[in-house]
Amino acid sequence: MSAGVLTLNVNCQGPKCDCPGNDKIPGLEVKKETNIGGVTNFIKYTHYLEGRTFKLNTTLKDGNQIIGGFAAKRGQPVEAVKEVSVYYWDGNNAKPILLGIKKGEDTKYYSKGSSWLHTPVAHLSEQEALDEHNCQKNNAVVFDIKNAHSGHILKEYKANCMNKTRKIESETSPNPPGSEYIAKAHIIRDNDRDTRISRVTYNGKPTDIDPTKHGPASQIRLYSYPGSDSVPLMIEFKPSNNRISRWFESTDQSGKEWLEVYDSGNTFYDNVGTPQPTSKLSEKLDEVLCKRHDNVTLDLSSSRTNGSYCCGTHKSRVNVSEGSVKVKGEGNLSTKYYKHSMTPGTQLAGIYYTVGGQRKNIKLHGSRFPTSVNNVYAFYCKGDRPSLMYVDSDSVMTKGWYKEGSGEWRWTHAGTKPENFESKDLDCKQWQKLKKYLKDHGCGGLLDCPEGSKLDEGELKKELEKEEKEAVKEREKKTNQHQPLFAIQGSAGRGRQASDPEPPKTKTDERPASHDQTQSENTIKPSEGPPSRELGGQLLNKLLTTSLEESGTPSSTGNYAGPNTPTPPKTTPPTTTQGPGFIGPTFPIVGTKGSSGAGVTIKLDSRHPYFEYENGGDMVNITSYHNPPLVKGYNAFQHTYSHRGKSFRIKDFTVGGTSQIFSPGVTPVEDVKSVMVYFSSCGKEGIPLMLYFKDKDGHKWYENMNKGDGWHASRKLTKIPPHKAYRNGILKSALERTKQNLGINCGTTPVFELENTQGETDYIEDSFFDNNYFGRSQNNPTTASLHSSGPPTPKAKPPDSATDDNKSRGADRDQLGQEPEEPQPTITTHTETQAPAQAVTGVLKSAAGSVLWTAFGSTSSTLNLMTLLGSLRRPLG
Repeated sequence: MSAGVLTLNVNCQGPKCDCPGNDKIPGLEVKKETNIGGVTNFIKYTHYLEGRTFKLNTTLKDGNQIIGGFAAKRGQPVEAVKEVSVYYWDGNNAKPILLGIKKGEDTKYYSKGSSWLHTPVAHLSEQEALDEHNCQKNNAVVFDIKNAHSGHILKEYKANCMNKTRKIESETSPNPPGSEYIAKAHIIRDNDRDTRISRVTYNGKPTDIDPTKHGPASQIRLYSYPGSDSVPLMIEFKPSNNRISRWFESTDQSGKEWLEVYDSGNTFYDNVGTPQPTSKLSEKLDEVLCKRHDNVTLDLSSSRTNGSYCCGTHKSRVNVSEGSVKVKGEGNLSTKYYKHSMTPGTQLAGIYYTVGGQRKNIKLHGSRFPTSVNNVYAFYCKGDRPSLMYVDSDSVMTKGWYKEGSGEWRWTHAGTKPENFESKDLDCKQWQKLKKYLKDHGCGGLLDCPEGSKLDEGELKKELEKEEKEAVKEREKKTNQHQPLFAIQGSAGRGRQASDPEPPKTKTDERPASHDQTQSENTIKPSEGPPSRELGGQLLNKLLTTSLEESGTPSSTGNYAGPNTPTPPKTTPPTTTQGPGFIGPTFPIVGTKGSSGAGVTIKLDSRHPYFEYENGGDMVNITSYHNPPLVKGYNAFQHTYSHRGKSFRIKDFTVGGTSQIFSPGVTPVEDVKSVMVYFSSCGKEGIPLMLYFKDKDGHKWYENMNKGDGWHASRKLTKIPPHKAYRNGILKSALERTKQNLGINCGTTPVFELENTQGETDYIEDSFFDNNYFGRSQNNPTTASLHSSGPPTPKAKPPDSATDDNKSRGADRDQLGQEPEEPQPTITTHTETQAPAQAVTGVLKSAAGSVLWTAFGSTSSTLNLMTLLGSLRRPLG
């Protein structure tokens, strides 16, 4: 039975909520909650009677009415109420934003308009209603961190205020000076609404960042490090009107735990004109990177002559000592160096020095940070700045002498090594060689060896040139021993630059071996003889891709790849006990545990395999998909994770490195075995049109809505597996509609087709020529020739009638005669009766030898191609 009638006062303030009239209901209790479903940015006052119910007056203390929901009869109290709650944002505890009335096990919410109405929030959950009406009442929105360099306003599917009244635009921002760190600004566009940040999430999950202490924010900056793509190192909330920013540093790998940083004196940015980041900000990021990832940054400033240094928590991870290079029997022949030694188990995150208070970054040409380094030896000839240095590393890609070049420090040969001068004296010949390199970089005043004990200039030059050629050859040999068969696209590696040396010329029987550190079961290991079945139907595409990338030809993603793209290591931190042939790790991934537990990032616009940085270097494989057959005019690419047959977790989808926004939200996606992405085979073929995957909740389809970062669930395809969507024509209609919405116009482009192993249509243009290697066929004579040449082959068409449909359904059935519910990771192979050798040979023979050289660019690439063609004379597998 009800114990009485409560007239609610929603304007309670302070730690105690006193509602006049409570004395009429003996035993009425009020409890305060600050953790609502894991979210700690709202306050909830709940009124209840232990074990009993009460009546709630629909007219509140301030005269406002409760309308709708349980309050069906105006003027009549709500009967049998178990509890009633009033919600406030902790950034403004004077303005209530939501009411909740519970009867039995049902709770209905009410938002404040002219009265307290149920209808505006009837379709929202508790948290969605709080975020939506906090946006309306307090101009406060949720900022969601997607990864280390991007974020957006958390958009609930049906929350109009956050969806429609505000947006965030990302802009470039000056990077912290003299460092590898990246700053990305997110500008809040709100039409002068003075938007505040109500709370901060990481991929939709609550964090402990409290952004409520200060006023409106005009922009949010994320500060990241290239080796850690998941969580930013720091985040800045910059208020409007140039007030002092608030800073937070991440303290763990989950993205949920943060610590506020107090920029005493506002030193992270200067105050001259357009504010620029200062070296103080770089130093703070050095500290965070060291604390969180055990990655240290070397300071080669001339003032660092002895002692230990690092971040505040780990003050002695780097030790500096002074040494001298001496010549045996010649006391006046010497020069100083400074040795920076790193504690075993730490990784080198970067190198810098300061000149006149300005921090200068040192980039190692051909090597990426973070990397494994034991010691760095620095020689000074120009006052404050190092002139020559030796990097002692277990990585062949990093080890050696470096001299300052244009923008980067380039690998060089200086005729000696630390083991020759550190523990013993040099002979005169070794001194001459080192002296020459030091003199070339500004070290004047170094004395010569006595006459009779030194080489003349001609002999010295000749010997140095010979040694340098041998050193380069040995370095390239060790590098190539650990190169993968095909280079990886996208962010997995620095990629080949225009200034890089030409790729080494290798013999066809010198096959590169797999990386010592890459132990994934899916690592492709080249072997003698014909290509293995393991490479599947994508062998031609992979090998041709390698040939083009080695030549320095731009890939479809606009990146370069080649011999200087090392394979990421499998484990971190590395040991330092490897043998002389050890290549890696060249850029170990900071802060990872080598598992997909944190989630995989799917690059929707990629058509080539790529390494998943956040999971220890495991690979996301991409293959052309044909089951069900392709809808003519479109192609599909299937993404699978390295662990065959096992489900994985997706934390993010990206296009061009930008995180995609889905309505409703999808990430994280659990229990996925593969992801399928559909493209048009003509027009703007780089734009993904549709996305399919099956997770623990069933079949999911999404359509690209605005050519940018917005995707909506496809209503007509929901819960339909691909083979059914193909047969009933819904898939084709959806692709056509999406292509039209995106403004993709195909025109008439000739398509060269090959018959694949299942009697379906495989578009060579889609899987190879269409990737911008040669340019479009109508504009490029090379592709025009390739399109029009070769043996005539029948064109298999997708079934467009019930009869044709029935004939083709056998390809959609498994061994038990059952139609598959979802695409499974498959490897396409060629049988003896369907070897593609004649078709491929016909295409390639149609092009002149000069065209082949233009396309494949180097002797090694052409030899790889010839090896492939030779192997194709026999069936694969």
